[in-house]
Amino acid sequence: MKGKLPKKIIGYVLFGAAVFVVILYLRFPGDAVRQYLVDRFSATYPDLELYIGKTGPAFPPGLKLVDVVITPREQGGMGIKAEVLKIRPAWLGFLRGQTSVLFHADLYGGEISGKASFQQAAARRGSYSLHCQADGIQLERWGDLKTEIQRAITGRLKAVLVYTGDAGGLASGDGNIELTILNGTYPLRESIFGFDKLDFSRVEVQMALKAGVLKINRLRLNGQKVQCTLKGDVYLAPQDLKQSRLNITCGLELPGLGGKRINLGITGTLGNPTVAFL
Repeated sequence: MKGKLPKKIIGYVLFGAAVFVVILYLRFPGDAVRQYLVDRFSATYPDLELYIGKTGPAFPPGLKLVDVVITPREQGGMGIKAEVLKIRPAWLGFLRGQTSVLFHADLYGGEISGKASFQQAAARRGSYSLHCQADGIQLERWGDLKTEIQRAITGRLKAVLVYTGDAGGLASGDGNIELTILNGTYPLRESIFGFDKLDFSRVEVQMALKAGVLKINRLRLNGQKVQCTLKGDVYLAPQDLKQSRLNITCGLELPGLGGKRINLGITGTLGNPTVAFL
């Protein structure tokens, strides 16, 4: 009899847990949770707007958000939309004095996953750190990117991002990013040597952000008709990224010119760049 008691207790516990999960799924307060998330987001990041189509529980224990859209409140900025976003707590983060969450999003034909940590003492100021990986993102499906850079860039994006910032905006944080874009096209604003676009098989980029300056440490573009290397600085404008100032050097190698290298300087702004021979 004694040997059967623990099994009964375990059975009761498992049954109770199953009932709790069923009740949670059937009576999940989706509207209340959605409104709470929107209100907290707006209070922390007043320059951004969050829209959530639907909320529900996820397994492992967490939240599933459907049709998630983040956009600037002022017209003209770049937004992002995820078809599905799943969030769950990272319990070890609480032991280090952090509110940490793990996330996974399906968007633009690919996915992004990672971890976001918020310092509890600084939560009201919106201080956070972010480590995420992206894979399979189809750039041509990101409509706001096309609008922001005023070019219909295509290709599949893979990236790793490490970033620390606050509610002051992208330019106020520090971070590093490595990305690869495969099999795409970058339209040029002006024709160069008969090219009005750069078709590439692979682009590799290494960048660092510090004190409002995005430093391009390395950019390498490989294509059948052109090879391109680029490095320099982008001085980010906090209110409008298109007004960010450029100080970049670019080297082009064209097989049609016998492998001759052409050096260019790119200045002006992100929204209106100027290209000159060096």
